[in-house]
Amino acid sequence: MRKSITILFFITITAVIVPVVNYYMITFLTEDRIFNSFAHLPDYHTVLVLGSGRNYEGERPNYSFINRMDATQRIGKEERIQQIILSGRNIPPHYNETHSMTEALKGQVELSKLQIDSNGINTFTSLVNYYNLNKKKPLILISEKAHLERALFYSDHIGIDAVGYCNTDYGSNINIREVFARMKASMEMLIY
Repeated sequence: MRKSITILFFITITAVIVPVVNYYMITFLTEDRIFNSFAHLPDYHTVLVLGSGRNYEGERPNYSFINRMDATQRIGKEERIQQIILSGRNIPPHYNETHSMTEALKGQVELSKLQIDSNGINTFTSLVNYYNLNKKKPLILISEKAHLERALFYSDHIGIDAVGYCNTDYGSNINIREVFARMKASMEMLIY
C-alpha cells in the first residue's frame, strides 16, 4: 500500500512539474526575440500573422484577434514591410480566419502586401507552410506574447529565422491552454 502511494505521489509530481518546466523553458529560449516596438525589430520584410477567430461563440469579441489586427495595421504601414501573410483556418461555410483578417485590414494596410494561407490549421502548420514556400526569408511573427514564444520555438526547430511582434502584454500570463499546447509542441518537435 505504501509503495502504491509513493508511486502515485511521484507520478502526480511529475505530471505537474514537467509541463511547468517545459512552459518556462520555451519562454527562456524565445523571450529575447519578442518585441513590442517596431523600431527594435531587425530589418525583416515579411510578416506572418497567425490565425485567430474574430469572435468567440456567442459573438463576444476575441481580444487575440483584435490585438493581432492592431499589430498588423501598425506594422503594415511601414515601408520596409513588403509581404504580410495571413495564415489561418478555413472551415466552410461559417468559419474563415483569413477572410476575417482580410476584412479587418481593408483600408488599413495596402492589399497588395497581403497574401493568404488558408491551410494554416494550427501554428505548426502555418510555419511549415511558410518554410516550404520561403525557406531562407527571415520572418516577423504577429500574435500575443505567450503564443509567440511557442511559435518561435517551432520556428527554431523548423529552421526559420524569426522574431515576434506584439503591441500589448495581452496573453503574457501563464494559462492552462498554453501549458498543454507547449507540451504538444515539445513532443511534436521530438519527432519532427
